[in-house]
Amino acid sequence: MSAQRETKAAPAVDAACPKLAEECVTAFVRNQQQASPEFRAEGRLFGSRIFEHDSREDDAPKRCHILVWLQDNPQTLQLATATFNSYLMKLLCFRAKIVFVYREARKKYRKSQQILGELEKQLPKLGEIEREQDRQVKLQKLKDLLAEVQTKMLAFAREVRYLQEDRNTIDTNAENYAEALTRIRSLSIEGDNLDFWQRFLDLAEGTYQRQIEIDLNYLIASQDLFQQSISTVRGMVEIEQVDLYREQEDNEKKRDRQLENIIFFVGTAIGGGQIFSAAYPPIEDTPIKWQLDSSLPLHPFAATILWSLVFGLGFGFFTLSIVAPLIRKIFR
Repeated sequence: MSAQRETKAAPAVDAACPKLAEECVTAFVRNQQQASPEFRAEGRLFGSRIFEHDSREDDAPKRCHILVWLQDNPQTLQLATATFNSYLMKLLCFRAKIVFVYREARKKYRKSQQILGELEKQLPKLGEIEREQDRQVKLQKLKDLLAEVQTKMLAFAREVRYLQEDRNTIDTNAENYAEALTRIRSLSIEGDNLDFWQRFLDLAEGTYQRQIEIDLNYLIASQDLFQQSISTVRGMVEIEQVDLYREQEDNEKKRDRQLENIIFFVGTAIGGGQIFSAAYPPIEDTPIKWQLDSSLPLHPFAATILWSLVFGLGFGFFTLSIVAPLIRKIFR
């Protein structure tokens, strides 16, 4: 908040001017729900003393900035032309923008630090995930970690971009403030003192800009570090995906090979049994007796079935263990 207060009373005694300025400020903010602005600086404009008061609240909307300009020179009102008023309003407007944007930049920096703290808490999880034995569980945990870190990094990058915009905004408004101050100085008279306005310009161009640059350098360095961490996690995800795919492919090939072996074994066993049964003596001359009698010899039909099974299983195991690998090796 900025205000200009004038009095057309007779010239005040120098010793009484500061007290009168304090009384003006008190009257101005009497019913305001905010901290009372304190005296900050004094100057002289168009031959009359001007006092600056500011509450310096961290919350920009609650900050109160008041200029009390006491007329103790008869030429003051004549020199305060519409052109001067235009430059003064611009100067105060640029000042308010600089103060507001700098306070917002400090908030963005603190928020960026908070996000960095949250990101740093995620780094130990990487070591825990690396010790996971189950490849599929490990891959899923890596994907979850990557998604969480990327989300926070996007929020962090957004705050850094806002902070860069604040730096540019302060730089632009500081240039405009300097231009307005130069115009006001061109209208001033001998004996005027506008050093308090110059000190604010030095503060904006020096301390404010330098602090934001320090903040940005720290945040950008941290951003690069976490970008490398994201690249590391992304690389681990890709490696685990390839390894998991190969493992699944190997398991699938193994299952296919087992199925082929079973089919090959069953086929050769059946074929071997058929060969044996075809070579076994005919059984038409021996009638089949269905009653069970352990004293009777084994019927040729039963013997044929039994020996066919034994021969077929033996032949199947033989071909499965010796012949099948040779065939796969030849046609590989």
